[in-house]
Amino acid sequence: MAIGQGAGPGLIASVATGAGVGWLRNRGVLLGAEIGARASNESEARVRSLLEHSSDIVLIVGEDAVMRYVSPSSARILGYAPDELRGQVTFAFAHPDDRERMRRDFAARRATPGPGEPLTYRVRHKDGGWRTIEDLSTVRLDAPAIRGVIVNIRDVTERAAGEEALRHQALHDALTGLPNRTLLLDRLAAALPPAVDPDMGALQAHADPSLTRNAAARCAALLLIDLDRFKEVNDTLGHHVGDALLCQVAARVHGAVRAADTLARLGGDEFAVLLPDTDEVGARRVAAAVLAALVAPFPVDGHTLDVGASVGVALYPAHGADAAALLRAADVAMYTAKHGRGDLSVYDASLDGHSPARLGLMTDLPTARWRSTTSR
Repeated sequence: MAIGQGAGPGLIASVATGAGVGWLRNRGVLLGAEIGARASNESEARVRSLLEHSSDIVLIVGEDAVMRYVSPSSARILGYAPDELRGQVTFAFAHPDDRERMRRDFAARRATPGPGEPLTYRVRHKDGGWRTIEDLSTVRLDAPAIRGVIVNIRDVTERAAGEEALRHQALHDALTGLPNRTLLLDRLAAALPPAVDPDMGALQAHADPSLTRNAAARCAALLLIDLDRFKEVNDTLGHHVGDALLCQVAARVHGAVRAADTLARLGGDEFAVLLPDTDEVGARRVAAAVLAALVAPFPVDGHTLDVGASVGVALYPAHGADAAALLRAADVAMYTAKHGRGDLSVYDASLDGHSPARLGLMTDLPTARWRSTTSR
């Protein structure tokens, strides 16, 4: 019965005379229940409408990570109808590189009631591609009607792509697409393990022969490459020819180094190659391959350009204990190679006019002369 139906004169008369008061009380209970049911239905309809038209996916996930409720927006965002996802484990749709992290995050959040921090993952779309999603979860295991985790999923693929483009731009050379100095130094710092004292290393190797076998893994090398006659090309033929030449040089050097190596452009006509887990023999071999790759002339914009290169080699930990010291040592070696000692040079402290030892000696010389003068 609809609210208001049956409220005729007879009912009003009964109330006035006091007759049928018990019936009226029962009728009030029925009317109250009907009003509550209608309010509940209206509230449920509003919630259902919100979920159906939401730009986000809403899930209710059990403690076992199985999806118990999936909002209709899953079809629009990920291509799956709710029935295709309901009953599935959420991890099954995660990118292989994100799956284990998603498991750990879910276990950690499940143990923390209330809302969590937004997390980002890649998940599989029905078309086979990947979408980047932002996951905001609220744990409601204590709520009888839910007893699970409410997950709000938002598609942030475009935002993630934009952020990645900015990161790439900040860490790569705009002309060649190679890593820039910032990324090279970051990878160099990550590739350099703590240096081992030679005396302690010998003692440890005696106690554990496997340390000797793994000695190469504690080494690294850095090549610094500077092109010859590049300034003449730029000044004579223009920057557009110089830029095209640099791109060809980058491609040839990239083909000469190993897959594990990092080739970077530092600026101008200067390139660097990080060689992880490499000793002097390995470094010389890669440097020779780089020089060989640059021997053939470069056809650029109707010109045949013959440019060579000079390569400086610095070794870790022999020539530097950190990224900055190793880069400086490679620069000294490259300068040595460029000024008449062949096209390849390994760092030699005796040729380093600005080594700490030489700077210390230069500091001590005036003091020594003063002492000599005053002692006469």
